[in-house]
Amino acid sequence: MSTGNVEERLASLENEVAELKRRLQSEQPASDAWKKTFGMFADDDGFDELLDEGRAYRDEQNSSTDN
Repeated sequence: MSTGNVEERLASLENEVAELKRRLQSEQPASDAWKKTFGMFADDDGFDELLDEGRAYRDEQNSSTDN
């Protein structure tokens, strides 16, 4: 690999990182962004089932390590 090629690739990566940093700084979420999703699964039977299945899986994993 030629030195010029490495330098070009490095410059390209540096530009991409700078662009990503710029985007992150300009698109900071509001500190209360969690309020938009809070309660979105209230009264959702599917979500309740998901929680139950997750709990059962964890209980199963814990009981199998206790033996």
